[in-house]
Amino acid sequence: MTSLLNIFRKHPLVLILGIAFLARALFAFFSSNLHTDYYWEYGELGKNVLQGNGYSLFYFQGEHLEYLSRLDSSPFPSAFMPPGYVAFLVPFLLLKNLLLRNALIFLAQIVVALLSIAVLYRLTARTFNTVAACIAGLFAALLPDFVYAATSFTPTVLSQLLFLLLVWELTPLKSSFVLSRVFRISLLAVMLIYLRSEMLLYLCMVLIAMAFARQTRQVLAIATLVVIALAPWALRNKATLGEAVPITTNMGLNLFRGENQGEVGSFGNPYIDRTVSTLPHDSTFELAYNRLYTDQALDWIRSSPRQAMKKIPGKLFDLWVYSTMQEQRLFWAQCAVSIMLLIFFAIGFIRSFSLSAHMPLYLYLLHATLVTIVFFALPRHQTMMRIGMLPFVGVGTEYLLRKIGIVRSS
Repeated sequence: MTSLLNIFRKHPLVLILGIAFLARALFAFFSSNLHTDYYWEYGELGKNVLQGNGYSLFYFQGEHLEYLSRLDSSPFPSAFMPPGYVAFLVPFLLLKNLLLRNALIFLAQIVVALLSIAVLYRLTARTFNTVAACIAGLFAALLPDFVYAATSFTPTVLSQLLFLLLVWELTPLKSSFVLSRVFRISLLAVMLIYLRSEMLLYLCMVLIAMAFARQTRQVLAIATLVVIALAPWALRNKATLGEAVPITTNMGLNLFRGENQGEVGSFGNPYIDRTVSTLPHDSTFELAYNRLYTDQALDWIRSSPRQAMKKIPGKLFDLWVYSTMQEQRLFWAQCAVSIMLLIFFAIGFIRSFSLSAHMPLYLYLLHATLVTIVFFALPRHQTMMRIGMLPFVGVGTEYLLRKIGIVRSS
């Protein structure tokens, strides 16, 4: 125990990363499925690419809409998911041995998660202090949803790392024009958008804040570079789908899942179930599919605005406390952890409040909240949002520990 304390005092990040690696490796070995061949829509898109079908997903089998990749299917061109995580998966999908493939995916994502913790530690130490950085790092190392994320076939850990690197570059928001910094910000922003399309909104919020801070040259340069980098994907979508699609065609479905007469997260209603098979069986399918869901969501909002408003508290509970769109196992324990984090976060947020110093983090938390109000929050959305909370959690926890004398005041 004494030796561990000495290591923590001298090399805290090394011990934090060791704890994080051990937790994720044990979870991957004992609690994950190393023999699965299913990687959500990302994997099906990747398999179709490798089978020579291009970036494609949906097809009809009789009257039933399908998306699982098959050698004898002819899927329609797709923009349903942004291509970032698909590109990450494709090299692994070349491996036929499922055990080896999944072990390597998990290992790669564990490495990414460790890099995220290292950047979180450095960012918190630079912005606040080393004690707060140690606390934030330990939370990131041990929070159950963070541990699980490394074995989830979603872009969660990649998004966390890129977001933290982007915040590192954006802090402080107001600075002199440096071309290399502009390129780094633009590159990180584009990579994030190709992983999570809603990050385009975050970038717009950041650029507006920079414009108010009189960073006009940087705003114009970043916006130009991002548009140039996103243009090939948008042009590909125009060429293959027949209509301009900047990022994805899944906004309609996601809007409906948040705005419908049933439960938040629902995938359809009787009208949609009847209508899907009548949509065009060609390259325009996803455009019609997107419009179908969008129209249904907007019709419900217009006809039942009060019911739509009543869903907002539940959506925010899903984001900030506990996502009800998952198994209710250990519900109270996980709620207790979330409430504890919220208390620490609130203390740290209030004590360290500074628009000039922490604007990128504030905008990220606001962005996640606004997206959830309009759409909905899955468990991974909460995990991605929490990475922006942890620096303030570190500050709030440190303050309480100093108050009760566990940590000495400097």
